[in-house]
Amino acid sequence: MRKFVLGSLAGLVSMALALFAGWRLATDDRPLVERPLTLSVEQVGRAKDIVQQHRYRVRPGGWVSLHLSAEDADTAAGYLAQRYAEGNARLVFGAGAVRVQGSFPVRSPESRYLNVDATLVATSQGMPVLRSLSIGRLRLPDAVTNYLVSQLPIWLGYGSEYRSLLAALGWVRFDPTGVRAVYQWQPDLIDDVRAVAIDAGERERLLRYQSALAALLRDRRERSSSVSELLGPLLGLAERHSASGDARAENRAAILIAMFHAIGKSPRLLWPKEEWPDVAERAVTLDRRADLAKHFLVSAAIAAYADTRLADVVGLYKEVDDSQYGSGFSFDDLAADRAGTRFGEAAVADGASAHRIQRRAQASARDADWMPAWSDLPVSMSEAEFRRRTGGVDAPAYRDIMGKIERRVEALPVIRR
Repeated sequence: MRKFVLGSLAGLVSMALALFAGWRLATDDRPLVERPLTLSVEQVGRAKDIVQQHRYRVRPGGWVSLHLSAEDADTAAGYLAQRYAEGNARLVFGAGAVRVQGSFPVRSPESRYLNVDATLVATSQGMPVLRSLSIGRLRLPDAVTNYLVSQLPIWLGYGSEYRSLLAALGWVRFDPTGVRAVYQWQPDLIDDVRAVAIDAGERERLLRYQSALAALLRDRRERSSSVSELLGPLLGLAERHSASGDARAENRAAILIAMFHAIGKSPRLLWPKEEWPDVAERAVTLDRRADLAKHFLVSAAIAAYADTRLADVVGLYKEVDDSQYGSGFSFDDLAADRAGTRFGEAAVADGASAHRIQRRAQASARDADWMPAWSDLPVSMSEAEFRRRTGGVDAPAYRDIMGKIERRVEALPVIRR
């Protein structure tokens, strides 16, 4: 009996030492990828062009080609790694392959990083395969790598929808300029994308706030509603559901529903199979302007569901585009963008901030609580006038105006700490 106990203890100690050794080999004290990540106005423009091209030119059953430049693909990988894993990533493209590197912090008593280094290789069968996967100082055999790749969608909760998305791909190729792919667009493909992106819990929340909005506006005789008249009651409902739920998720859904209403769209765009209550058509205003309300709510929704950097660069892209082809570059629009971005950011920053925003939204009834003063800001400038007055988006004069806007935004009662 004594030998059995001693043997068992020795086995446990050996297992613990092996796990510790494996942990030390799989993690590092320094990240493999460490770099600043910036999103540019030009990248937003290119992304918009891709979406527009596929929106208006693609027909069901047709084969579609897509090219993503090495720079844009690399930035997208870094953005997704930071957004969803608090890490960083890098893509290095070559002939027929792309090297994928990533660094992700690991929660432990000491600062450690899970560093991943792998290569995706194009094949004659069309779909690339993962080769030479290393995690820290551990090099995994190809058989283990293939098993992990096959099981990952299952572990993430993706089933038939994920497989149908892969089935739509014809081939994927790599070269030093980026990645090229061909896929076949089918009517059901967008439903599979929705199922992967929007789970049942999120659909339930969105339906809750769409129903509340429909009830709120059903008997209103006014032709318009202010942002506070929408978000106050919706976030009041969010506060009640947050008592036994996720305050950040509740806030996200409430903001998104308000945004859809402001831009005159229905959440059917996200999930057409759901029976969404119809909402009475009413203009949404901020400081008596519908365009400022749209800027605020769109930016708030982007910040709540994506992040602040994306909301900021999308807002800046819109103004640069307006200066060239539209109504002109306007700092009042950027002020509404920044106010919405900060509101959306604070609404989902953490539990305490989410609850604080719920209370503030219900108590802030004046437009001045939501929108900073803007009457002294330059508006409706052509591209030439914008550059003459500010020197461009990297110039001191531009930064001075944005600094003034930022200080005013941070002082808004609905946002300030």
